[in-house]
Amino acid sequence: GYDLTNETTQRHVKAQIEKSGAVLVICSPPCTKFSQLQELNLYLNDEKWAEEFEKERQLAIEHIDFCLDLMRGQQRRGRYFLFELPAYATSWKLPQMQEFLNSPGVDTTIGDMCMYGLVTPNKDRTGFLPAKKPTQFMSNSWYILKELGTRCDHSHEHQHLMGGRANKAAEYAYKLCMAICRGLRRQKAYDRTGKTCSGAMSIGQLQSMIGSIRKW
Repeated sequence: GYDLTNETTQRHVKAQIEKSGAVLVICSPPCTKFSQLQELNLYLNDEKWAEEFEKERQLAIEHIDFCLDLMRGQQRRGRYFLFELPAYATSWKLPQMQEFLNSPGVDTTIGDMCMYGLVTPNKDRTGFLPAKKPTQFMSNSWYILKELGTRCDHSHEHQHLMGGRANKAAEYAYKLCMAICRGLRRQKAYDRTGKTCSGAMSIGQLQSMIGSIRKW
Protein backbone atom coordinates (compact mmCIF):
# COMPACT_ATOMS: atom_id res chain seq x y z
CA GLY A 1 0.00 0.00 0.00
CA TYR A 2 3.01 2.33 0.01
CA ASP A 3 4.01 4.41 -3.02
CA LEU A 4 7.77 3.88 -3.20
CA THR A 5 8.14 6.57 -5.85
CA ASN A 6 7.13 9.18 -3.26
CA GLU A 7 10.14 10.90 -1.65
CA THR A 8 8.44 11.14 1.76
CA THR A 9 7.70 7.42 1.69
CA GLN A 10 11.28 6.70 0.64
CA ARG A 11 12.63 8.64 3.63
CA HIS A 12 10.22 6.73 5.87
CA VAL A 13 11.44 3.39 4.51
CA LYS A 14 15.08 4.33 5.02
CA ALA A 15 14.37 5.49 8.58
CA GLN A 16 12.55 2.25 9.40
CA ILE A 17 15.41 0.13 8.06
CA GLU A 18 17.97 2.09 10.09
CA LYS A 19 15.81 2.08 13.24
CA SER A 20 15.15 -1.68 13.06
CA GLY A 21 18.78 -2.54 12.34
CA ALA A 22 17.54 -4.91 9.61
CA VAL A 23 20.15 -7.60 8.97
CA LEU A 24 18.71 -8.31 5.51
CA VAL A 25 16.81 -6.04 3.12
CA ILE A 26 15.16 -7.71 0.12
CA CYS A 27 14.57 -5.59 -2.99
CA SER A 28 12.32 -6.81 -5.78
CA PRO A 29 11.43 -3.88 -8.08
CA PRO A 30 8.79 -4.21 -10.82
CA CYS A 31 10.24 -5.90 -13.88
CA THR A 32 7.45 -5.57 -16.45
CA LYS A 33 9.09 -2.64 -18.25
CA PHE A 34 12.32 -4.58 -18.72
CA SER A 35 11.04 -7.90 -20.05
CA GLN A 36 12.01 -9.28 -23.44
CA LEU A 37 8.33 -9.27 -24.39
CA GLN A 38 8.21 -5.50 -23.91
CA GLU A 39 11.19 -5.14 -26.23
CA LEU A 40 9.13 -6.93 -28.88
CA ASN A 41 6.16 -4.64 -28.22
CA LEU A 42 8.30 -1.61 -29.09
CA TYR A 43 8.49 -2.92 -32.65
CA LEU A 44 4.82 -3.86 -32.87
CA ASN A 45 3.20 -0.67 -31.53
CA ASP A 46 3.05 2.92 -32.73
CA GLU A 47 5.11 5.93 -31.67
CA LYS A 48 2.52 7.13 -29.13
CA TRP A 49 2.64 3.76 -27.37
CA ALA A 50 6.45 3.94 -27.33
CA GLU A 51 6.36 7.41 -25.74
CA GLU A 52 4.03 6.26 -22.95
CA PHE A 53 6.13 3.16 -22.44
CA GLU A 54 9.28 5.24 -22.06
CA LYS A 55 7.63 7.40 -19.37
CA GLU A 56 6.66 4.29 -17.41
CA ARG A 57 10.13 2.83 -17.97
CA GLN A 58 11.75 5.92 -16.45
CA LEU A 59 9.59 5.48 -13.35
CA ALA A 60 10.71 1.85 -13.16
CA ILE A 61 14.35 2.98 -13.39
CA GLU A 62 13.75 5.41 -10.51
CA HIS A 63 12.45 2.47 -8.48
CA ILE A 64 15.65 0.55 -9.21
CA ASP A 65 17.70 3.60 -8.20
CA PHE A 66 15.86 3.64 -4.87
CA CYS A 67 16.68 -0.05 -4.38
CA LEU A 68 20.34 0.66 -5.11
CA ASP A 69 20.26 3.44 -2.51
CA LEU A 70 18.85 1.03 0.09
CA MET A 71 21.50 -1.56 -0.73
CA ARG A 72 24.33 0.95 -0.43
CA GLY A 73 22.95 1.83 3.00
CA GLN A 74 23.11 -1.82 4.02
CA GLN A 75 26.69 -1.98 2.81
CA ARG A 76 27.68 1.05 4.87
CA ARG A 77 26.12 -0.48 7.99
CA GLY A 78 27.86 -3.82 7.44
CA ARG A 79 24.51 -5.52 6.82
CA TYR A 80 23.12 -7.56 3.96
CA PHE A 81 20.83 -7.10 0.96
CA LEU A 82 19.22 -9.34 -1.63
CA PHE A 83 18.05 -8.00 -4.99
CA GLU A 84 16.17 -10.07 -7.55
CA LEU A 85 14.88 -9.67 -11.09
CA PRO A 86 14.24 -12.12 -13.94
CA ALA A 87 17.57 -13.37 -15.27
CA TYR A 88 17.04 -11.93 -18.74
CA ALA A 89 15.53 -8.58 -17.76
CA THR A 90 17.15 -5.72 -19.67
CA SER A 91 17.45 -3.73 -16.42
CA TRP A 92 20.56 -5.74 -15.54
CA LYS A 93 22.30 -3.83 -18.34
CA LEU A 94 21.55 -0.37 -16.93
CA PRO A 95 24.81 1.55 -16.27
CA GLN A 96 24.03 2.04 -12.57
CA MET A 97 23.33 -1.67 -12.19
CA GLN A 98 26.60 -2.60 -13.90
CA GLU A 99 28.50 -0.17 -11.69
CA PHE A 100 26.96 -1.60 -8.52
CA LEU A 101 27.64 -5.17 -9.67
CA ASN A 102 31.33 -4.28 -9.83
CA SER A 103 31.45 -2.92 -6.28
CA PRO A 104 33.42 -4.92 -3.65
CA GLY A 105 31.65 -7.88 -2.08
CA VAL A 106 28.73 -7.92 -4.54
CA ASP A 107 28.01 -11.02 -6.60
CA THR A 108 25.14 -12.68 -8.46
CA THR A 109 23.73 -16.11 -9.17
CA ILE A 110 20.87 -17.51 -11.25
CA GLY A 111 18.31 -19.98 -9.97
CA ASP A 112 15.28 -21.58 -11.61
CA MET A 113 12.18 -21.00 -9.52
CA CYS A 114 10.68 -24.37 -10.42
CA MET A 115 13.31 -25.85 -8.09
CA TYR A 116 12.00 -23.63 -5.28
CA GLY A 117 8.37 -24.70 -5.57
CA LEU A 118 6.99 -22.18 -8.06
CA VAL A 119 3.82 -23.55 -9.68
CA THR A 120 1.00 -21.86 -11.57
CA PRO A 121 -2.45 -23.10 -12.69
CA ASN A 122 -2.47 -25.32 -15.76
CA LYS A 123 -4.44 -24.52 -18.91
CA ASP A 124 -7.81 -25.87 -17.75
CA ARG A 125 -7.26 -24.69 -14.14
CA THR A 126 -7.65 -28.22 -12.77
CA GLY A 127 -4.16 -28.43 -11.32
CA PHE A 128 -0.72 -26.84 -11.20
CA LEU A 129 2.49 -27.14 -13.19
CA PRO A 130 6.02 -25.87 -12.39
CA ALA A 131 7.12 -22.56 -13.89
CA LYS A 132 10.83 -22.34 -14.60
CA LYS A 133 11.24 -18.53 -14.31
CA PRO A 134 15.07 -18.18 -14.35
CA THR A 135 15.80 -15.50 -11.75
CA GLN A 136 19.01 -13.58 -11.12
CA PHE A 137 19.85 -12.68 -7.54
CA MET A 138 22.39 -10.09 -6.42
CA SER A 139 23.70 -9.94 -2.85
CA ASN A 140 26.67 -9.24 -0.61
CA SER A 141 25.96 -12.50 1.25
CA TRP A 142 27.72 -15.40 -0.41
CA TYR A 143 25.80 -17.93 1.71
CA ILE A 144 22.42 -16.61 0.52
CA LEU A 145 23.60 -16.69 -3.10
CA LYS A 146 24.81 -20.27 -2.63
CA GLU A 147 21.30 -21.27 -1.54
CA LEU A 148 19.64 -19.57 -4.52
CA GLY A 149 21.74 -20.91 -7.41
CA THR A 150 19.91 -24.18 -8.07
CA ARG A 151 19.12 -24.77 -11.75
CA CYS A 152 16.36 -26.97 -13.13
CA ASP A 153 17.09 -30.72 -12.98
CA HIS A 154 14.71 -31.40 -15.93
CA SER A 155 12.66 -33.85 -13.87
CA HIS A 156 9.35 -32.14 -14.64
CA GLU A 157 7.34 -30.33 -17.30
CA HIS A 158 7.20 -26.53 -17.41
CA GLN A 159 4.55 -24.10 -18.58
CA HIS A 160 5.00 -20.57 -19.86
CA LEU A 161 3.99 -17.60 -17.70
CA MET A 162 1.35 -16.41 -20.12
CA GLY A 163 -2.42 -16.12 -19.84
CA GLY A 164 -2.43 -14.27 -16.52
CA ARG A 165 0.02 -16.60 -14.78
CA ALA A 166 2.77 -14.00 -14.33
CA ASN A 167 1.04 -12.46 -11.29
CA LYS A 168 1.14 -15.79 -9.47
CA ALA A 169 4.85 -16.11 -10.32
CA ALA A 170 5.52 -12.79 -8.56
CA GLU A 171 4.84 -14.47 -5.21
CA TYR A 172 7.74 -15.99 -3.25
CA ALA A 173 7.21 -19.74 -2.87
CA TYR A 174 7.69 -21.25 0.59
CA LYS A 175 10.82 -23.16 -0.48
CA LEU A 176 12.37 -19.94 -1.77
CA CYS A 177 11.70 -18.17 1.53
CA MET A 178 13.25 -21.08 3.42
CA ALA A 179 16.34 -21.00 1.17
CA ILE A 180 16.82 -17.29 1.89
CA CYS A 181 16.45 -17.91 5.64
CA ARG A 182 18.95 -20.81 5.54
CA GLY A 183 21.45 -18.65 3.70
CA LEU A 184 21.09 -15.79 6.18
CA ARG A 185 21.38 -18.14 9.15
CA ARG A 186 24.59 -19.62 7.76
CA GLN A 187 25.96 -16.18 6.92
CA LYS A 188 25.36 -14.99 10.49
CA ALA A 189 26.98 -18.14 11.88
CA TYR A 190 30.02 -17.56 9.67
CA ASP A 191 30.23 -13.92 10.72
CA ARG A 192 30.37 -14.97 14.37
CA THR A 193 33.58 -16.92 13.69
CA GLY A 194 35.44 -13.64 13.11
CA LYS A 195 36.80 -14.83 9.76
CA THR A 196 36.71 -12.75 6.59
CA CYS A 197 35.86 -14.07 3.14
CA SER A 198 37.10 -12.02 0.20
CA GLY A 199 35.03 -13.85 -2.38
CA ALA A 200 36.46 -14.78 -5.77
CA MET A 201 39.68 -12.96 -6.68
CA SER A 202 41.52 -12.63 -9.97
CA ILE A 203 45.20 -13.56 -10.22
CA GLY A 204 46.11 -9.87 -10.35
CA GLN A 205 44.10 -9.10 -7.20
CA LEU A 206 45.67 -12.03 -5.36
CA GLN A 207 49.20 -11.00 -6.35
CA SER A 208 48.49 -7.43 -5.29
CA MET A 209 47.24 -8.60 -1.89
CA ILE A 210 50.31 -10.85 -1.40
CA GLY A 211 52.57 -7.92 -2.31
CA SER A 212 50.87 -5.70 0.26
CA ILE A 213 51.29 -8.34 2.97
CA ARG A 214 54.99 -8.71 2.20
CA LYS A 215 55.53 -4.95 2.46
CA TRP A 216 53.70 -4.90 5.77
